[in-house]
Amino acid sequence: MIQIQEEIKKLIAQTLTDLNFSAIDFNVLPSSDLAHGDYATNVALILAKQTGQTAKEIAEQIVKQVLKTKDSPLGPPKVSPCLWLGKIEVAGVGFINFYLADNFLVENLLEILKLGDDY
Repeated sequence: MIQIQEEIKKLIAQTLTDLNFSAIDFNVLPSSDLAHGDYATNVALILAKQTGQTAKEIAEQIVKQVLKTKDSPLGPPKVSPCLWLGKIEVAGVGFINFYLADNFLVENLLEILKLGDDY
């Protein structure tokens, strides 16, 4: 099973490089409300302080770049074998929410049930 938080951090770090933003320390945390995704990040809020752009503008740039990057889980053409990400969206003042794909959740649940006590 993959470590989702680390995968999201890698995806964002690569996207920041692609967009010529400086490497920064940011959080990817499980969402406290599943209506707002499975995970969320504050990366755009941190970059807004450094760049003078609004966090929402930066978040929109990041999401747009993820969606157009060929190796992203959602980007065209879907050449990546990674199918864990179902949706990504900008929320509020500039948070980015990540929703896991339903099929990914089902596959992981089946794996957990199969492993039983060995999980």
